[in-house]
Formats: sequence, C-alpha cells, structure tokens
Amino acid sequence: MEDKLLEIYSKAELDNLVEQCSSGGGYEHWLKARHFVTKAIHKDGSFLDIGCSNGFLLKCLQHWTPYTLEPYGIEHREEAVCLAKELFSDMPEHIELLDGNRLIGLKETNLPDAYDYVFRNHWKRETTENEMKEVLSDLFNHTKEDGRVIVGLYWPNSRKQGTSDFDRVRNEFLGFADKIKSAAAKVDGEAFSDIGDHWIMWMDKNS
Repeated sequence: MEDKLLEIYSKAELDNLVEQCSSGGGYEHWLKARHFVTKAIHKDGSFLDIGCSNGFLLKCLQHWTPYTLEPYGIEHREEAVCLAKELFSDMPEHIELLDGNRLIGLKETNLPDAYDYVFRNHWKRETTENEMKEVLSDLFNHTKEDGRVIVGLYWPNSRKQGTSDFDRVRNEFLGFADKIKSAAAKVDGEAFSDIGDHWIMWMDKNS
C-alpha cells in the first residue's frame, strides 16, 4: 500500500496527529483502522467531514485516494478546530466551529450548503431508529445530486478474540450497524476496517 503521507510527515509527526484525534496506537494502527474509508470514495469532489476533530482524517483521505478531494470540516470543540485550521493552513476557511447535529447552521457559516460527499461517524449508543432516520435525512439534504452520504461506526473492541467479552461487544456493534441500515432503507455499499470494529456504509443520492 503506497502512502504518500510518509513522504510529507515524519513518523513522530504522524503519531502526534493521531494522538490529537484521541486515537491510540500510533499511525500504523490508525492506517489499519481508517484506510478502509477510501472504499467509499469513487470520484473527485467536495468532502464534508462532520466531527472532523483536528482534520487529520481529511488530510489522510486526500493522500490515500487517487481522487482530488476538496476538504471541508465542522467540529464542535474549539481546540480541535484550531488544530484543523493549522493543519489546513492554506484553506482555514474550510473548517468551522459547528455542532454536527445542527447542520442547518451551515447557512450561517461561509461553508457550502451541499457537498459531493457528506461523512459522519459519530452516534450515541442510545440513538433510536427514528432519530437515525432524521439524521440520515439531514445528511442527504446537504448532499449534491449524484453525491454520496457516508456514515461510519467506530466501536473499538480491545478484548481478545474468542472470549465472551469480545463476542458480546462484536454483537453489539453489528446490531447497531444493522439498526443504521434499517433506518437508511437502502445501502449502496459497505466496508469494514482491517482492525477493530470499524464499519462504514454509503448511500448515493441520485437525481
């Protein structure tokens, strides 16, 4: 797997960027846990990361895919927004402080109102299926025609495979993913990471 990021940043810098995302294991672990998101990217376009943290996933996707992505991000934590603006110092206006649960607020920022890709990976475990339907509908409202909604579920399983705890956490993870798929009513594709319980699905918005 060719990784152009290794030509830009040192290992220490990459590990630090991962740590800023509150993700453990360093860059090698991050690569195994996040590279699979590229399976949902199939063309050039604008990409909105909802809950972008320090912007590192956006930066990774720009270099992990052969497509040209125009990155945008929103994040509700001011400290993380500052880090993301620093990471994208050539386009800090593409990152905004905004609650990802209130996308209507996009109209009050300088960000576009619709994108070729809209990505969200955060869900509260108590989210009901009706609430999921509302979230997915909102994501589609900010997706361009012929664009793609990508939703993820990161549910790390630190237990040893084959143990009862591992199986329990795995079943909870898969059950929650099934609930999202049920709320979506259609799935155009899905993928799992090479490590941990990390999953994405995507839905195309066709005119």
